[in-house]
Amino acid sequence: TAINRTIHRARSIAVQTLDAPRVIHFAHAHRVTVNDVVLTIIDRALHRYLRDHGGDTGAPLIAMVPMSLREEGDTRTNTQACLLYIELGREHATPEQRLRQVHAASEHAKADAREYTPTALSDHSMLVIGLAELMGRLPLGDRVGPVGNVLVSNVPGSDQRLFLHGAPLRGAYPLSTLMPGCALNVTLMRH
Repeated sequence: TAINRTIHRARSIAVQTLDAPRVIHFAHAHRVTVNDVVLTIIDRALHRYLRDHGGDTGAPLIAMVPMSLREEGDTRTNTQACLLYIELGREHATPEQRLRQVHAASEHAKADAREYTPTALSDHSMLVIGLAELMGRLPLGDRVGPVGNVLVSNVPGSDQRLFLHGAPLRGAYPLSTLMPGCALNVTLMRH
């Protein structure tokens, strides 16, 4: 797809602010997670974008979603995460069906992850990321199918109101890296 080509120098960034209490309320009302709601929104927007630009595959997109492996109370300063691969909704699904499909796929990916040790999950993710990097450097980069279509991260923000020299923080917009073969990264941050 148009979002899975070799990454070149020309890039752009967009930011969006969502009403967090509204998204949280919606998630609770539908008995899904906030991530499920956000993945559903992203999925619908990507299918519409790809359809309008002649690139819709007709197949569900795959979101790569980092999952923390850090146990509560662990304060070590190292990476303890893995990538989950979540199949998003079907092309012609209604918004409700799409949300249910994303929720089911997310729950399935988490259940699969519980079958492995944190070390195995982390090692697998590093291997996949390394292979994606290698493919991005080879001339085969655009000929091999992508690992996923979009990387979606949800970075925890502060539960307290933040200030800088007395001025309240009104927005925080994280910038993240792009993986070879996956030219779209969506990073959420609550503040």
